[in-house]
Amino acid sequence: MPIAPSTAPVFTSIRTPTPTAGPLASDIITSTSRLFFISWKFPTSSRREWHLVQVQLDSSMKLNPDCLVTGRYLVNFFICHPRDTSFHPRNQRWWLEYHPSSSIARIHQGEYHLVRPDNYASVYAKENGLHPFCQWVNLLHESTFIHGPFNFAVINGRQSRDRISTDDWKQLTTCRSKYDNAPPELDTRDFNGIQFSRSYHSTVIDPNVEARVLSACFTHPESYSTQSL
Repeated sequence: MPIAPSTAPVFTSIRTPTPTAGPLASDIITSTSRLFFISWKFPTSSRREWHLVQVQLDSSMKLNPDCLVTGRYLVNFFICHPRDTSFHPRNQRWWLEYHPSSSIARIHQGEYHLVRPDNYASVYAKENGLHPFCQWVNLLHESTFIHGPFNFAVINGRQSRDRISTDDWKQLTTCRSKYDNAPPELDTRDFNGIQFSRSYHSTVIDPNVEARVLSACFTHPESYSTQSL
C-alpha cells in the first residue's frame, strides 16, 4: 500500500556542494567504487537526466592526463535492472549498460546488454564484443555534479556489487532541480531481500536507451582524443 502524503517521510539530507579539483581528485583516487550521481544533458536537446555513473580513472588519466585538474573524467553508465524498476531504490540492482562494440552491431542501438556483475564480467564482456556506454563529463561543473564519489551499499556486512544505499539516494532527491526525469521514489514499499538473476547475460530492448545512444557520441574510450575535450 502506498504511503499517504501526510505520513510520508521528510528527508532533510544536506545537499552535497560541488567539489573543487583537488579534493575531488583525492576522493576519487581513494574511493573503492567511484560512483557518482550526475545530471547529463542529451547532446541534441536541453533535457537533463540524472544518471548513476562510475569514473574510469585509469582510462581518464591515460586519455586526458589533466583530468585530475580539469575535472573531466570518462564515466561508464549504469542502468536499473528492468525487473527491479518497481522496487524501493535500495533494493534495485544497477548494472553496467553494455552495447556491441562493432559498427555493424550498432544498427541495433535500441538494444542494450546486461552482464551480472562479478570478477569475470568485464572479461566476459570484452570477449563478447560488448562495451559500457561511456561519456566524458566534467564533475566540477555545477550543472553536472550531484553527488559522489560514493561506494556500493554494504549489505549484511558485505560490499555489494550493484546496490545503492538509501542515504545516497536521498542525496539525489535533494537536487531535484538539476534534472528533468523522475526522481527515485523513496516512499515505495521496502523489503529485506536479495534478488538473483539466473541469466548471466541478457539483452533488453528500450526505446529510451535508443534515443540516448543515438544522441550521444558512442565510441570506444580508446578512440577518444584529448583534442576533442
